[in-house]
Amino acid sequence: MELENLCAYGYDIAPATFREDFPVVLLSDNVIDDVKVTSVHIHDFLELGFCHQGEGIFVIGNKVLSFRAGDAVIITGHEAHRAQSRKGSSSTWSWVYLDHTALLTGFCLDYSLLDCSGFWGEGFHNIFSPPHSRDVNDAIQRIVDVLREQGPQYQRVTRALVLYLMTLLHRNDRSKGATQDADRMPHLQRVREALTFISSQYTERIEIGELADLCNMSIPNFRRIFFKATGRNPLDYLMHLRLTMACIELKSTGKSAETIAADTGFPTFSCFLRKFKTVYGTTPHKWRKQ
Repeated sequence: MELENLCAYGYDIAPATFREDFPVVLLSDNVIDDVKVTSVHIHDFLELGFCHQGEGIFVIGNKVLSFRAGDAVIITGHEAHRAQSRKGSSSTWSWVYLDHTALLTGFCLDYSLLDCSGFWGEGFHNIFSPPHSRDVNDAIQRIVDVLREQGPQYQRVTRALVLYLMTLLHRNDRSKGATQDADRMPHLQRVREALTFISSQYTERIEIGELADLCNMSIPNFRRIFFKATGRNPLDYLMHLRLTMACIELKSTGKSAETIAADTGFPTFSCFLRKFKTVYGTTPHKWRKQ
């Protein structure tokens, strides 16, 4: 999916200006707070991120992914995205924006390694967490460190690290279903207002009719288009988002499960327990100790 097509779907563009001889930009110590998400953006370059502190969620395309300190993220120009830190907290990130093709032209002998067309979609998990993805995670952290320090030959070292990262990504082959995800894009646009509303109001009571009205659809049509866009019905998507935020709270705070259930929008504690056990196969108390 080309950038101009994504723009036609109404997403905001996040531009970057690159030097011709070294098309890389580092943004250090970027703080993401817990302000509820109201917009998404896309770009036409490769974005690498490393989380130094905090935890929260990324909404990338139709995926809801949790992050925590020590995680790395990779986002291509194919996926609109937004991030939000855990309620009452903030997170600190370093971002690397780069035109990897221009950066590695003449440096890379195998140009198939520069193909990012598979690094997106429902089958591609954008968050890389240690220890399971330590190689990719370490490569991104090292790229950030080299750009921060700007030691001798740092540009050459950066090129080598980016090439190493691309090699790892192709070797790991985490990408499946990107074509299917491209097919979802028109449907995602049609329910974009509902997705944004859910992301910003998931702690509140949300009615299906309210979401359908935001998208100027009847309720049956909204349910059908929403499922085509996300692979979930609206209630399942909302519950998935609430559970993801609840897990972040369970792991990173000392709050009781009852308080977390209320803070993340579950109507009753029994509802929270039932949904949690259905998805994770255990109770919040036991999951927290794992």
